[in-house]
Amino acid sequence: MENEQSFPRVLTADQVRFEITRGFQEIPRSVQRDMLVKDTAKARKAQAAAVQFILARFEELQVRAPEPRPNLFHMGAGR
Repeated sequence: MENEQSFPRVLTADQVRFEITRGFQEIPRSVQRDMLVKDTAKARKAQAAAVQFILARFEELQVRAPEPRPNLFHMGAGR
């Protein structure tokens, strides 16, 4: 079982938006330009690099999704 104390905090949706926006702002212009080139291999490498800049903002954070809603059509299925 994971120790929840190993993560410093849980983010709200607004905090996630902020971190993603900051991640976009940290992407170097050279990578941004390379994402738009017609050479698909070069563009894919640049996109992967851009994703890494954004993911770096989340390395020490834990992001959780809301609890799933119960499926009303699942009740009694299989009986």
